[in-house]
Amino acid sequence: MIMKTKLETELAWSSVTRLEKQLDGVNKQRLTIVKQKSENEQAISKKKSEIDLTNNRLQVLKEELELVEEQERIKNRKLITLETQIQNDQENIGNFGKEIVRYNEQKSEMEKIIATKNLSEKDRKLQDRQETLIIKTKKLSMIQEKYSKADKDLEIHRRRIIVEPHYDSFSSDEETYSGQRLTKFEEDLANSAKIFHHKIRRQSLDKEIIGPIISLIEIKDGKETWRNAVKNLIGRNLYAFLAKTDEAYRFAKRLYDETWPRWKPPISVYKVTAEDAKKATEIFKKPSYKEVYDIASNLLSGNPYALGFLKRVVKAAVAEDKYDPNSLTNIAKDSRINILTKSGKSYYLSHGGFGRPPAPMKNPFGWKIKASEEKQFTDIINERKTRVTIARLEKETRDLKINEIKTLKEITKLHQEIQALGMPDEKILGKIETINEIIATIEAKTQEYKIHRNGLKLELDEADDDFAAYFMKKNEVKRNIEDIKETIELLRIESHSLVEKSTRLLTLELNFDVEYETHLQEKNEREEQAKQKGDRPEEIRNYAEIRDELNRIEGHLDSIGISNVDEDKIDAQKVKVESLKIYMVEREEHITNLRADLEARLAFWNGELQEVITNITRSMKLLLGGIFEKIRLKVTNINKPEDAGLYIEAITKGKTYRDFRELSGGEKVLAIEGLILAMHTLTDSPIHAIDEFTQRLDEKNKALAFSIAVRAQKLAGENSRFVPQFILLCPDALDVDVSDNIHHMVVSEMKVVKAEHVRRQ
Repeated sequence: MIMKTKLETELAWSSVTRLEKQLDGVNKQRLTIVKQKSENEQAISKKKSEIDLTNNRLQVLKEELELVEEQERIKNRKLITLETQIQNDQENIGNFGKEIVRYNEQKSEMEKIIATKNLSEKDRKLQDRQETLIIKTKKLSMIQEKYSKADKDLEIHRRRIIVEPHYDSFSSDEETYSGQRLTKFEEDLANSAKIFHHKIRRQSLDKEIIGPIISLIEIKDGKETWRNAVKNLIGRNLYAFLAKTDEAYRFAKRLYDETWPRWKPPISVYKVTAEDAKKATEIFKKPSYKEVYDIASNLLSGNPYALGFLKRVVKAAVAEDKYDPNSLTNIAKDSRINILTKSGKSYYLSHGGFGRPPAPMKNPFGWKIKASEEKQFTDIINERKTRVTIARLEKETRDLKINEIKTLKEITKLHQEIQALGMPDEKILGKIETINEIIATIEAKTQEYKIHRNGLKLELDEADDDFAAYFMKKNEVKRNIEDIKETIELLRIESHSLVEKSTRLLTLELNFDVEYETHLQEKNEREEQAKQKGDRPEEIRNYAEIRDELNRIEGHLDSIGISNVDEDKIDAQKVKVESLKIYMVEREEHITNLRADLEARLAFWNGELQEVITNITRSMKLLLGGIFEKIRLKVTNINKPEDAGLYIEAITKGKTYRDFRELSGGEKVLAIEGLILAMHTLTDSPIHAIDEFTQRLDEKNKALAFSIAVRAQKLAGENSRFVPQFILLCPDALDVDVSDNIHHMVVSEMKVVKAEHVRRQ
């Protein structure tokens, strides 16, 4: 019994020792986390300082851009002023040239008169000019008479103009949205649809060409609250027409062009078949989300052709307004359909975003066009014909006015010639001398303007060079601003990652604190229990070893007293049961702590993974700059390995990221090589080897691949202890223009011969 008591005491103190070791282990882990947290806080502070410095640099660049743009505007105004002055000088030079030609013509006519020595010939010319003058005078009278008549007709037609109403005064429904004003777009649609409808009826083709669609469909019973949303999704197709046969479609096209030969209204005509009518009863399956009420076309009833056509073109869904925008956006993206809310105020797009909702359509379903309105539309058509006539008359009056001015000039010239023919030769010679003086003066002024113009052209060239310099400077500053903004964005991403890491480290620290306190409390309790059993032994063996020996002794004692079941044995069994209960409680607490630790470590791992992806993305942007406008990596389903995925997206043209599958073959290979080299830059290794480096690339892309490798070598050596070397195995790359930093080793053929065993001497 003494041995048993001694073993029980040693076992109790062994439990205390084990808890002390656990406390030391937890404390070491906690101190490690505290150290990491302190280093992370310093890194956060450093990143914030970098962001502040970069923001200051950005502000300086913005101020510089404002100054450069102001100088550019000044230079541009100077350019415009010089160009205007040069243009004015050029116009003046041209006008002077015309004046010289006109005076030379007058001079030539006078010289011809002097050269005419025969008086009878002069009289004959005088008589010809007088007869021509009579003809021109009669022509002028006729022109003025036609002009007067055309002007009166124009005034009469202008009074016939009918002002078109801005409200839906043609609506046939008695409950027509009184007080509601149609949008100008829907008003044009409705009026155009009515005109086209009456045109079709006059040709007795309203059975072959049906429409507009809004008059052929209704909302299903019980779905009335969704009426407006469904109408808005259908949009302008509410006023479309449907041709059932090829002949009807061909006639509709001809009728459309005849009705509107110049301006075309926004109504459409679609060709449908019996197959479309068969799809009228088809119900599209809505996405399996509670937020989506239904597909819009499923909520309609009416003409089979109209329903079948709408099933073909209206793929969007409707939903209540109460749901979260993020949920509806994710549903629209996953289901690849657009979603409009019941109020019509929110529109979520299948590409993963939101946009301006469709324009509201206010005419009701079942909207009919009355036959009694035909007279109103006849008036409208007549009015348009009147407008065409007005345009024709305006052109006619302009042409007549031009002819009148031209004839007046001809009459004036004839008067001058008749007057000159009747002048004495001395007077004509005096006029010729005067004309010569005028021509000399004009030529002198022309020369002055030419000299001034040439000087302005020199100034213009200098100003153009200045403007080009400031324009290039502006573009350079803009590029620097974009680079700074991208740097700031990267720094913010890194800072955000560090903040998240700090949060995770704080969570781990708190978990270790709780675990430490739990172990400490348990250790104190065990120590109190151990003191009750006896003093702490100088040497304490392993807990399992002590437990095995104690069980062996207890078994031996039980075998000795197998027939004497006394109070001591019962008490011992009770103690064992209590000990097992305590042990089970301890195990449950330990398992709970393990679970909390596992969750914290999983969160920490997620953060580490996100940090790695961020670093790879940053390296890819540096390596692929100039090849791709932008490139990024995306990781999905981190906590579900079976569904996890790594995606590459890039911007090559425009502003939209394109999926890896949408890139060209060469772009795909360059993107993958950028990813591989970016991962190489994260390892502090002196040697990097990549096989098939230029496989499936043309000459241009091979050169780009080598430029990526040069950037990778520089990037990998920035924070490395070594000068990293890249070994690139690249067949068929002998003729590629590469950097001087790349050295070729040409191997014509390499093979492994049979390996022979080397004996040791």
